[in-house]
Amino acid sequence: ALTSRRFGGDRIMEADKIKEITFVKDAIIVTLKPKGNRWAFSKGYHRFPIETMKEQLEQFAQRNNVQLVREA
Repeated sequence: ALTSRRFGGDRIMEADKIKEITFVKDAIIVTLKPKGNRWAFSKGYHRFPIETMKEQLEQFAQRNNVQLVREA
């Protein structure tokens, strides 16, 4: 499961509710099912350690059969 702190508190999303994880240059976008809502994490705005997160999310995607997309 992935956890993210949002305005309404912590949100937990199980792997079967995740459509895909997209890696872009300095950001990560997690697209959720069924509506296609997205969680976005960026290096510039949110100050997240994107490279570390990418490594961990890649392992998460492999373990849970979640589609992983890498964009240039």
